[in-house]
Amino acid sequence: MYSRADAVEGGGAARTSPRKKCLLVMTREFRNGDVATGRERVVSFIKETIAANAALIVFRVPCLIGEGTVLDWTRALLQWLRRLAIGRPMPFQVMLFSNRRRMRELLRCIETHAPDTVYFDGARCVDYLRYVRRHRPTLHLVCDLDDLMSRRMKMLYESRMGISLGYLSKVVPGWLRGQLYGAIGRLVARYEFATLRVAERQVVEAVDACVLLSSRDAELLREEVPHRLRERVISIPPAQEIRRRVCIAAGPLRFVFIGTDALTQNRLTIEWLIELWRVRRPAATLHIYGNMQHVYKPPENVRFEGFAESLDTVYTVDSILIAPAFLGGGIKTKIVEAIANGVIVVANESAFEGLGFEAGGLKFDEQTIGEIVSAPASYLSGLAAAAEAVQKRCEQYLNPRTVSERWLDVLRLKS
Repeated sequence: MYSRADAVEGGGAARTSPRKKCLLVMTREFRNGDVATGRERVVSFIKETIAANAALIVFRVPCLIGEGTVLDWTRALLQWLRRLAIGRPMPFQVMLFSNRRRMRELLRCIETHAPDTVYFDGARCVDYLRYVRRHRPTLHLVCDLDDLMSRRMKMLYESRMGISLGYLSKVVPGWLRGQLYGAIGRLVARYEFATLRVAERQVVEAVDACVLLSSRDAELLREEVPHRLRERVISIPPAQEIRRRVCIAAGPLRFVFIGTDALTQNRLTIEWLIELWRVRRPAATLHIYGNMQHVYKPPENVRFEGFAESLDTVYTVDSILIAPAFLGGGIKTKIVEAIANGVIVVANESAFEGLGFEAGGLKFDEQTIGEIVSAPASYLSGLAAAAEAVQKRCEQYLNPRTVSERWLDVLRLKS
């Protein structure tokens, strides 16, 4: 049910001076220390940063799928139809979280706790965000868009692909997920692109700061909004601490890829890699980690390893991450993780997009990637040198302390 208590989390040891308060409006639950996806790691870091500097209040916005009553669904569908009738169509991703009663509860939560800042988790919160802005025009509001979802939907539509539901796939029936991969999914992607594009502009109009991970996504969103609003759109990359310096084994090498095929971008890469191994027949093995929803017929030397309990089993010293991206947008967290774990990364330009630092020497076209797979030893010295240089840039740009400071500035939570 929706009437669950809002969590109030302490920010560590009590202090004598009054602490600032930050209210997080979340579309799903993130428990610190219990994270699996890139998005979960990013949000966990943000929560830890806030909790160390302010009192943290969490208000969850539930999804109709899995938690909505018949009445909730009826109200949401009527709202969607009304907006469609007046020429202001509502993204399905927004409709699934829209609940007028819960918006009023959010406003009461703000009145009770009097936060200095309210953080909104993504464009799906746009109706809650605009509702709060109307009733509290001077409150400091920040929206973390993560990725530019309208751009992702446009790419899916133009590539004639359906959509994946990400974390929502856990609660969506299998027959419906199947429909979204086909023609119906392409129509949904086209609709979502057009409507999310408007929703993202509405977010920028309503907030004091709109944050994206990717510097490229931030540039594109600035081009979409009036000039007076562009300074509100900023990029803050994911924090990443260097865990191990680049160290390459002297013996045989293996290639690895990590990521569930529940995400379309991962599925496209997995399919391409399987075909590459089928055509090239390299001596090196390919190990694919992650929970899979599809059934594959891998060729020789391709192994599906299932869910990895620890990244230490993935990024071993004899491993090279091979991760070309065929769907742009956002920041590929697996790329950042591999760099931080001292592993060579072999990928295309799209995979490194938006990082905010140069990754020259690790970016290749698809033909060259195939050649590297066939004879990795011939490229090893150049790849190792490039990996060391890229890791140094990563250490400087994604330093956790620097990223924390940037978030505290945006949220206005510095003491």
